Amino acid sequence: MYLLMTNFPKLLNKFSIKVIKDSDYELIDLMIVIGGDGSILSFCRKYGSLGIPLLGINLGRLGFLADIPPDNISHALLRVVGGNYKTEERAFLEASK
Repeated sequence: MYLLMTNFPKLLNKFSIKVIKDSDYELIDLMIVIGGDGSILSFCRKYGSLGIPLLGINLGRLGFLADIPPDNISHALLRVVGGNYKTEERAFLEASK
């Protein structure tokens, strides 16, 4: 984890990536969710209607939705910032009683 934390600021500086408050939705191009699939689902509930892409870094066990391992974050971010990625559209379901 130490390498992750030391490499991440270098990536931010290299690509002029800014970390902003979550209230500035119109400025957000990508959300990085660090956790497991539950973390991604939580972010989807809160921000999914905004149409902002999520990149999941898996700290959980299964990694069905968050499939990038933490030791691969630098490589994954370089690919995404360089335009080398595929998006997957997901459907939202709402249930009520």
